[in-house]
Amino acid sequence: MSELLNKIKSRGYWKVIIRPATFVEKRVRYRSDLLTIIEKNSVEYRGRCFPLMRGYGMLDEGPNWVGQEIRLDPIVKLWRFYQSGQLVYYSAMPEDWNSELSIGPQDNRVSYRNSHKALEISDVVVRFAEIFELAARLSLTEAGDHGIHIEIVVDNLKDHIIRPRAHDNTNATWVKEAQRLPMRYANDFRQGELLAQPRELSLEPAGELLDCFGWRLDTDILRDILEQSLRQGPPVARWG
Repeated sequence: MSELLNKIKSRGYWKVIIRPATFVEKRVRYRSDLLTIIEKNSVEYRGRCFPLMRGYGMLDEGPNWVGQEIRLDPIVKLWRFYQSGQLVYYSAMPEDWNSELSIGPQDNRVSYRNSHKALEISDVVVRFAEIFELAARLSLTEAGDHGIHIEIVVDNLKDHIIRPRAHDNTNATWVKEAQRLPMRYANDFRQGELLAQPRELSLEPAGELLDCFGWRLDTDILRDILEQSLRQGPPVARWG
């Protein structure tokens, strides 16, 4: 795990922790049930699965966990799911591992070439929605609880830019370069509020990450971007 983790952390990456607010070592009594829980509750938006990806990497297991490591550039990620109910997830940014994705704005008003990696606002908003949806689903399982802790870190994004897609309702076309990173977010949620509005709750931390790039978008705009993105087909770069 450490070798792949070092690779992921060497460039831009996501770190996600989802766990019950209170610790119980063997909340899930049998380790063999962990994979079943993940299989039934993995989130699939726009053709990509989170966190489980069948057919992309061997499943692994330890004394009290199951997990997966994927080493298929540009998809580089790992996750482990513990009997305590904690999910730990790391993912590289595909933009960092596929030079074809490192492109500048279509209008060519600013030249960003090999030294810059371009993220899409819509992909960022969808990623946060996936995290909160998974947390809501896991809360109802044997691995869940009445309180759920969500922690998200986005780091190592020097020389990255973020930009809207054509269908993003931002009324702007300028790209933005990272100004304030890493982005760290942590919060506890009641099971009921997570189940009632996971996508809505995801908009606040999504906005925090965009603010690190100098984008300050109203919640209504973020909501519209998310809804439009989920109606679109799979993105060109599938995130793990």
